[in-house]
Amino acid sequence: MDTSRTTTVLAASVLLGAAALATAPAAAAHPAAEPVTINVLSDVQGDLADFGAVLDAYASFPAADHMVVNGDLVPNGREAEYEAFFAVLGSREHPPASYTIGNHEFYSGASSEVHVERFLRHTGMPRVHHTVMAGDVPVVHIGSLANPGRWAVGNQVELGAEQLAWLDAELDRFDADRPVLVFGHHPLPHSVSGTVGEGRQDYYDLDYAEADQLLAILGDHPNVVFFSGHTHYSLERDDWMNRVVVEGGAAEGFLAVNTGAVQTEWGPNPGGPNRGEWSGPSSFKQALRVTVDGSEVEVTSLDFATGSAIRAVTVDVAGDLAPVEDADPVWPGDPLAPEPGADGALAAKRAEVRHGKKAEFSYTTDLPDRGNQVVVYPAGEITDDTEPVLRADASRAEGKVKFSTGDLTPGEYTAYLVTPQGRTSLADPVAFTVVDR
Repeated sequence: MDTSRTTTVLAASVLLGAAALATAPAAAAHPAAEPVTINVLSDVQGDLADFGAVLDAYASFPAADHMVVNGDLVPNGREAEYEAFFAVLGSREHPPASYTIGNHEFYSGASSEVHVERFLRHTGMPRVHHTVMAGDVPVVHIGSLANPGRWAVGNQVELGAEQLAWLDAELDRFDADRPVLVFGHHPLPHSVSGTVGEGRQDYYDLDYAEADQLLAILGDHPNVVFFSGHTHYSLERDDWMNRVVVEGGAAEGFLAVNTGAVQTEWGPNPGGPNRGEWSGPSSFKQALRVTVDGSEVEVTSLDFATGSAIRAVTVDVAGDLAPVEDADPVWPGDPLAPEPGADGALAAKRAEVRHGKKAEFSYTTDLPDRGNQVVVYPAGEITDDTEPVLRADASRAEGKVKFSTGDLTPGEYTAYLVTPQGRTSLADPVAFTVVDR
């Protein structure tokens, strides 16, 4: 691989709705392996409340095999910030984790060497560039070795010749018909949201001092999935995931994916302040759930503020590289799991209600919201597809609601006090029975 050549990104094709790409060569047979699931988040930057909420939600999902924090763990790279970050992480159940260094790890005013040493010491990573195996899935981390922040120049990431040579050799080690997950905090030029599409920001093209060399390496590997954060752009954008085709590289290109952010959404604001970007509500928190099953990799984008799945896309790196999008992506957690930190109560006036009479409930919550509701389901398992049979507004801090049972079949039911999206509960559920007259 000649990584000294000048590299041009020929295309960053938006995957959703894009035409099918060329079919990859037939894959050799591999022994069956268990699917590997990885939770992926980035850009915590001191927002420890939302970080804790994301971890709590992840803990309610079926157990993952690994977790990646893809840069900007802390606001400025200070010792106390790392201690606070890992105090929150240590107080929650989570799978083994690995970490990418980001630009915010370099902002304390110390030297680059001190910042890198702090990052490695607190995270336990062997060096900035390293590979962790999650089951049989390679999780490859790359990152800057020098203090960024040189806005006049534009570069925020310096990888160095040694790291680039290591990455080139490392990617060659793995089977071409199995996904290799590569994590770098900064987006590549012409790859994902912020670097392509509506409101594209030219300055992101300058993030990597050695962008040409890095693209030349990645461009030879259609089985690579490159994950980047940094922009804080919403995963609801259509350009959150693209295939990047590099001149001189594989015709199929490689897959690039935005990892969202835990702390504050940003978006394009051409001609405005903050270098033409706006910042959104602090309640914003989005991240990913990635599952690798043989040659297939499924990426599900998740909105932790609403408790909902945004998109789920599967790509087979050993077959047709065109994406397959799930028309009805599913939130991985149990429906109506408790809202972290909620302290509320729900009570039924009567445990038995005669058919046709009103069922009455009282409620209190420390998290009032105009979208909160009391909902009623038939007793039994509730799935993502189960709809409540009754619902009523419960937007105040305390109140009462009444339902007519005339349209219900006599039997057992359960009432819940739920958040606006109906995904999490604000109090213990209440069982009641509708009986024949």
